[in-house]
Amino acid sequence: MILQVISVSLGAQVKTISFLPYLENERIIKDSSQYAENAHENISISTLKFYVSKIYFYKSGKKVFEETNSFHLMDWDEKMSFHVSVKNEFDEVGFSIGIDSATNVSGAFGGDLDPTKGMYWTWQSGYINFKIEGTSPICKTRNHAFQWHIGGYKYPNTTIQEIKLRCTTKKDIVVVVDLKELLEQSSLVEHPEVMSPSKQAVHLSSIFKTCFSIAP
Repeated sequence: MILQVISVSLGAQVKTISFLPYLENERIIKDSSQYAENAHENISISTLKFYVSKIYFYKSGKKVFEETNSFHLMDWDEKMSFHVSVKNEFDEVGFSIGIDSATNVSGAFGGDLDPTKGMYWTWQSGYINFKIEGTSPICKTRNHAFQWHIGGYKYPNTTIQEIKLRCTTKKDIVVVVDLKELLEQSSLVEHPEVMSPSKQAVHLSSIFKTCFSIAP
């Protein structure tokens, strides 16, 4: 299932960027049990949401385009698209996972930043940068559920992460979001619920950053 489609206009050409969820090199099927090595048994993902903001394009290490008012909510249950006119060629795409501090302190907004999207705590805690929910047999919680609502914009609990990906394909771009590393390097047993800014939230955000790659 495509989380979000971003249509980028390169002059008269339209290039599509798709975000796809994976687990250990297999597409994640919502609410279906799939094998996860660190869980020793099947794991099920029911919710996956995250903010992509501050989209940049680079050519030979130089920024050639930056999207203004760039806040896009990737939601497994929705599909959205938008067009950006970029005249320059590019070989890298960059973006942030999460909402910057300036936007957080400015208060909630409409569109993808609307609190009704379920990605906003309070003015003190700000936005949830990414949210993952599911079940695993190793979770010692009710119904074996785990919930990671990761946010925080104040030091030392800043969780926004910047990503830059090499992009040499002439075809439409597919960004793979493979949760394998996140599930392997975190502890569902010790931390099945992370629901506020904290040291553990920062740790999870740094791992989540490594989950993104351009599909060959």
